[in-house]
Amino acid sequence: MPWKPLYTPTVQKLSDFKNRHSGRVRLLVDENAGPEVARFLADSFNTKYVAELGLLGKSDEDVFAAAWTEKRVIMTHDVDFLDNRRFPPNRNPGIIRISSGADGKDDEGLRRSLIIAMMIAEKSATWWIGMKLDFTSPEHFTIYDGCNSMRRLRWLPHQPAEEWMDGE
Repeated sequence: MPWKPLYTPTVQKLSDFKNRHSGRVRLLVDENAGPEVARFLADSFNTKYVAELGLLGKSDEDVFAAAWTEKRVIMTHDVDFLDNRRFPPNRNPGIIRISSGADGKDDEGLRRSLIIAMMIAEKSATWWIGMKLDFTSPEHFTIYDGCNSMRRLRWLPHQPAEEWMDGE
């Protein structure tokens, strides 16, 4: 079960990517990520914090419904959003879950995780519908799609991105 190398963009490609996508990605920052993370993300992405939509203290289901209505990808630290029974893929606007170690206390980890998430989606805003990205660290993440399949990837600093290939 080896790691298989994936295409890794150059620094120039990353810069070009940011210029193409700046302001296009619409994020809704969950309460547990905090207003500081929302302010940090607002520099590069079209971002709203849950308080701007009157969702402070509201349930995860309310945040999920608002994100669907607003067509915003949820940025959260809450693992509950990965539960397909509570948050079904057919109503999922997209979820980026970033666990501790890649949170607002680690700006580079947060930035790296979000750049990777945006690169995976490329230009297609519709790609996010039904997708859940789970960053267990700034280097390791899993992509869950609406069909219950998953891809495990890693992108270590100064190394090519790799995907875990089961059964090879």
